[in-house]
Amino acid sequence: MRNTPERARAAAALLGPLTLLGALGCASAPSPQTGPNSAAPGAEETAAGQTAGASSTASFTDGQADRGQTEFRQVCGDCHSTSEFRGENFQYTWRRRTAWDFYELVSTTMPEDAPGSLLDDQYVDVIAYILRLNGFTPGDRELPVTQEALDQFVMDAPGR
Repeated sequence: MRNTPERARAAAALLGPLTLLGALGCASAPSPQTGPNSAAPGAEETAAGQTAGASSTASFTDGQADRGQTEFRQVCGDCHSTSEFRGENFQYTWRRRTAWDFYELVSTTMPEDAPGSLLDDQYVDVIAYILRLNGFTPGDRELPVTQEALDQFVMDAPGR
């Protein structure tokens, strides 16, 4: 699932008139150091106890979301705040879309100075982190890097 011009065009078509929340640009280089012990979850985490939307049968783990948080801080944090990826505006923009849609967009356009330069697992870890930020409850299986699995995770916010 490497970055290709076709994937970039598909991601751009997916966006249509959307500007991905004010242009998802990021100029920092990816860091090779990731892992569940790199950083503890921060205060920006959502409260536990909420569940994924009814149409979602996919899962992600706390460890995966923790790795995503570390990756977000190291690669995305210079240009982005977590507030861009949670709350009503984000949830409205991505409702009825799947984690695959988000993966396609982010993996073909980010980081801005080196689109597609992260490993597929790193992109999915960041997605798991963003899902957790939006109230999805981690499960006991990691979200795999396959279109089939990511298409099962509808990004409708819990409780919507």
